[in-house]
Amino acid sequence: MKRRYIVISLLIVCLPLLAVGLLWEHLPLRLPLHFTNQGRPDRFGDRVQWLGMLASTTLFLAVIFRVMIHFLPHRLVLHPLRIGAVYMLSAVFIASLTLLLILKTLFVTPVFADLTPVLLTLYGSGLVYFSLPSFLPLTDETVSRRLSLGRLQALQKIYRLSRSVLVRVNAVIAVVMILARPDDRWTLLFLANLLALVMLLLWVSRLYRKAPETS
Repeated sequence: MKRRYIVISLLIVCLPLLAVGLLWEHLPLRLPLHFTNQGRPDRFGDRVQWLGMLASTTLFLAVIFRVMIHFLPHRLVLHPLRIGAVYMLSAVFIASLTLLLILKTLFVTPVFADLTPVLLTLYGSGLVYFSLPSFLPLTDETVSRRLSLGRLQALQKIYRLSRSVLVRVNAVIAVVMILARPDDRWTLLFLANLLALVMLLLWVSRLYRKAPETS
């Protein structure tokens, strides 16, 4: 089943490049390959060079995300559907970035820089939701012996709350970023997660202090 998810995700990743192949004869003969910090193209090439740039970028992203998925915590027991969702989500994210890069180079538009933080936020929210189980897996008997029932229950509450906050805050901030000015999107992402982290730490500290230390 895992092999099936890998094959499907590879097909999704390649969709923007396949679209380029279908529209090959309609593409300009000269295309930008590099941009300045101000978003102006400063290096051009032919269509083959442009396609090579797209393909190498896509391959680079695919390798990074494949390694990241491989090193997901092995102690987390995930349902096969959740594993498949992580593969699909990562593939859609990579394909979306490639599509934005295509639009940026074809139309010389800042769409890549403007929408990348939104896509990254949505991807992060989905990745936390699918890659982390709903309950903290406490299968280690030594942990269970050392911690009281109250402490274990507190840990479970802390884990569920942390997971929920990460997912919901990033999902909401992604919608807010779409409505905000592009220049403010990275700042919104940072401040929202920082505020959520501070509030979460305060709540966790209070909850853990209240939990009894003995069974």
